[in-house]
Amino acid sequence: MIQPDEPRRAFPWLGGIVVPLLLLAAFLLSGPPQVPTEHLDHNPVVRIWKLRVLFFVAPALLLAAWFWGGRLHRAPLLPLLSDLFSRRRWLVLTGMAGLIVFATLSTLLFERIPRVWDTAGYLFQAQVLASGHLAATAPPSPDHFWLYPLVVWQGKWFAIYPLGHSALLALGVLAGVPWLVCPLIGAVALILTGLFAGEALGRRSESLAGLLFLLSPFVIFMSSSFQGHNSNLLGTALFLYFDARAHNRPGRLNPLLAGLGLGFSFFVRTLSAAALALPFILFELWLLLRRRGEAR
Repeated sequence: MIQPDEPRRAFPWLGGIVVPLLLLAAFLLSGPPQVPTEHLDHNPVVRIWKLRVLFFVAPALLLAAWFWGGRLHRAPLLPLLSDLFSRRRWLVLTGMAGLIVFATLSTLLFERIPRVWDTAGYLFQAQVLASGHLAATAPPSPDHFWLYPLVVWQGKWFAIYPLGHSALLALGVLAGVPWLVCPLIGAVALILTGLFAGEALGRRSESLAGLLFLLSPFVIFMSSSFQGHNSNLLGTALFLYFDARAHNRPGRLNPLLAGLGLGFSFFVRTLSAAALALPFILFELWLLLRRRGEAR
């Protein structure tokens, strides 16, 4: 029964259910269902996909988040998550929407399999790690199993990349869903990026940062594939968020978690992590010298 002080809505489900479904249907029915992998970086079909995501998927997710975010706030489904949704429901819902987008594109676009040499190397190493070994036994005829990221050395067969990203993929291999690891990583990195924006710029910036993250074509494609950029982004977001918390809140846990995120990035993309760490090291040294006699 509608209360007198509540506005009357003839079709309360229209904005949060029907319109988003129509937009998603338009996305699925317009244009090619898959992107050809030949010359992927310069394929015009890739640009068409990016535009379709921008004009169909993004509005559908925003409408659904606006409608269901209010409903979850009024009647939370899980009491333990009610506080999280009430304080940061937009950011959490954007992360959930990102997971859906990344998993959908991983299925429709990449067919849940590696599409370039790098991703094949990551998945190969993940399968080796899932078997409980750091390297596989070399094949009897290595020349017939040549693949760019893989090397055979002293009877061992392994990928050339650091083990950080492959270690996360190995969890997916053990669970039987390695294709779902990167969408999950992308969703978590989205939430951490929003939380970092809230610590650095204020709470109002959290939802905007998460939305801009979700609308990034690079993030969408990396979070839908097996590429290691995603794990590096996760470690970076973890470092940035807890480093900002360490400056805003006293304690030892936040610096340790920030170091954990940066250390993980070193085991994914070493030079990228070093480039990220350098300005922060200089900044912390500058603060240390500036405070001098104060507690450090």
